[in-house]
Amino acid sequence: IINAKGNVKIEDTINNYFISTNEATYYKNSEKIITKGKTEAFLQSKYKIASEDIIYLIKKNNLSSIKKIKIE
Repeated sequence: IINAKGNVKIEDTINNYFISTNEATYYKNSEKIITKGKTEAFLQSKYKIASEDIIYLIKKNNLSSIKKIKIE
């Protein structure tokens, strides 16, 4: 488990995603990223997503949140 706070930026050029947030936790065994607070994500160079408290399942390429999500 890796925890990060502050100006957190997560980039994976192989799986083509970028996440920017104030706080994130990465779970290596389950390939999952959980963010707390305001989060922006860019997936597959196609989707810009803005929300809060995001759960991103890397292997499934599934992003979810119980908060409102804005997709551009």
